[in-house]
Amino acid sequence: MKDLDLNDVRTFVAAAQAGTLTAAAKELKLPASTVSRALTRLETRLGVLLVKRSPRGLLLTDAGKEYQQACRRALQTLRHGRELLQERSSSPSGLLRVVCPVTMARDLLAPLLKEFLGRYPNLRVDIEPYASGWDQEPREDVDVFFKLLAPKDSLRRVRTYPGTVRGLFASPSYIQAVGIPATPDETHRSHLLRFRSLEAQQRQKHRNAKHPFPSDYQRSDSRSEARS
Repeated sequence: MKDLDLNDVRTFVAAAQAGTLTAAAKELKLPASTVSRALTRLETRLGVLLVKRSPRGLLLTDAGKEYQQACRRALQTLRHGRELLQERSSSPSGLLRVVCPVTMARDLLAPLLKEFLGRYPNLRVDIEPYASGWDQEPREDVDVFFKLLAPKDSLRRVRTYPGTVRGLFASPSYIQAVGIPATPDETHRSHLLRFRSLEAQQRQKHRNAKHPFPSDYQRSDSRSEARS
């Protein structure tokens, strides 16, 4: 048996309920010839006569009556499944597993949780933070995975998330008093403040213990500097 076209099945059910090709065509908003071809195509693929055409309308055969009942149950199940998905998309529920760097969990996701869970009260969120310097690969048991580097598995669905801007900054009064350095070496004569995350400090301890990180992790150092 060839694969059935679900549209032909729906057309058959509508035609069986309407009783005539004209009434079915009006209900489906299709030409009557299209409805007739759909019925013939379905019967050909099933190898069974479902409908007898007569001047008085459409008469279902015994096989057609049984098939109509089965199709109605199947279409009802499909509609029920669609409604469940629509309800889930409008009001998601269950557990959402998120893995991300600890700084992201603390500074970005945590402040958003109250509003997010207020909007979706049936949803539970499990956030698993990891040290920013130890970039991990996504796992199958995680729904959303934030990475610093591109994943090794290129088949995964990846979206770019906005990053942070880092640089050297100074107030206008400081520039007026000290001047603008012409080269990076001149910044050593300036008064600097260095802000470092806990993860960056831990990485520095590892370097001092002669356990260097790969260059990719060195480039992702969360350290930033600012002039006072």
